[in-house]
Order: sequence, then C-alpha cells, then structure tokens
Amino acid sequence: MAEKRIISILSGKGGVGKTTLSVNLGAIAASNGKEMVLVDGDLGNPSVGLHLGLWGYTAGLQSVLAAKCGLEQVTIVHPATGMRVVPSTLEYSSNVKMSKLKDVLKAATYRSFIIDSPPGIASGVEEILSSCNETIVVVTPDIPSVMSAVKIIEIARKKGVKVDGLVLNRVQNKRYEMHEKEIESTCNVPILVSIKEDRAVPESISAKMPAVLYAPKSKASRSFQQLATELGFSGKAAGVKGRGGMMARFFAWLSRLFGGE
Repeated sequence: MAEKRIISILSGKGGVGKTTLSVNLGAIAASNGKEMVLVDGDLGNPSVGLHLGLWGYTAGLQSVLAAKCGLEQVTIVHPATGMRVVPSTLEYSSNVKMSKLKDVLKAATYRSFIIDSPPGIASGVEEILSSCNETIVVVTPDIPSVMSAVKIIEIARKKGVKVDGLVLNRVQNKRYEMHEKEIESTCNVPILVSIKEDRAVPESISAKMPAVLYAPKSKASRSFQQLATELGFSGKAAGVKGRGGMMARFFAWLSRLFGGE
C-alpha cells in the first residue's frame, strides 16, 4: 500500500495567510475528486471552521486525540465544496496531547491530509511535523516573516520532512518588500508561487467561502490553482470555476443567514 500523503502548512508567524491557503487547496483538491482531508491542527486558536462557516461542533480533533472517538466520526463534509474537514473545537482543552496525532493519522482510513498548523514554534508544531512527510511554508515579503520561516524550515529538515517550498503571500510590489531572490536565498528554499494582495480573499473569508469558489477569476484564486496543479491536487481550473459564481454566493448567503450575520 502506498504511503499516506500528509502535508503540513506552516508559517513562522501569524497573519500570513496560512489558513486561507489550506482552505483553498482543500477546496481545489475536492473539486477534482481528490480524497484530501483538511485538518485544523491549531488547537489553541482554530480558524478553519471560521473560514468555512463550520462552527458550534462539540467534537473535533481534540476528541480524537483524547481517544474519545475516531477521526472519521468528527469529519465533516463542507456542503459547498464537498471537501472533508476535521475541525478543532473552539473550547480550550489543556490536557489534549498533539503527540498522539501521528498514530491518529496512521489509523485513519483516509490516505491524504492537509494540516493547517499553528503559527511559529507553538505547542504542537513539532508533533505535526513528526506526523507529516511534506510541508509548505507560507511567508510574506518582510524580514520578520522570512526570518521566522528559516527556523521552521530548519526544524522540518532535521525531522526529515520534505520542504516542498515557500508560498509568498500578500505581495504588493512595494519598495520596502523583500525580493523573491532575497527570500529564496535567505530560506534556501524555492518559492512555489507568489500571491498578490487581493481584496477577494478577505471578502471570501467574510462570506465563509474559499476564494476559488467565491471569486474563481481573481488573481489570488488563479495563484491557488497554479500551486494546486504543481502539487498534483488539480486537473483543470474549470473544476472549481464551474461551481463558482451564483452557486458560491448562494451558499455564502445561506452561511450568513444561519450564522446570524
């Protein structure tokens, strides 16, 4: 049997767009028939469910790590995209051990995972790295973000995890931003895709819908598609575009309606 594919999405600091990338890659994979499960690995500040309008669940990854149930029992199918999501609950649990994640993923029937990790060297990040075989590091074109990514990359390599590359996010092409060559040289890792700052992204988060569904023709969505194709998640971009537009906005409207906004 082929080895499971487990990809962690990491960042050296918060606010760089890590969860946005995770959610959009998961949506693209689902639209192309890939059985890719998106796991919210941030137990302290979970965001995947908030991005997708999936909240209020009393069971999530914490329940699985506490051996109260299996991963399949807490897996939710996102109605608009069809992607499978393992949320983390908003309730804080101090006694849950991320060290059990590796065994949890090994025992699961699913074969492929994307793990949205906590930012930085927060509690659980090293355990997540020990559980995966690939990682993508998200950075923004500024010195604090890039330098903090260096440490994450070093830890990943020490654990024998393949670093697929960097995702350079929220690029505005300002004079004060670091250039791509500088970032690649500093991190000693190639940039897989450069994503421009795009208002469609915060709009899609507000609508609780992945950008590739909410605004499939936006610059950010095209960049997500480019990365997904390179990673083998995607066939033709039309797979997502066909479910966008009116359908995406309908689901967004339902989400806002029942979310009380």
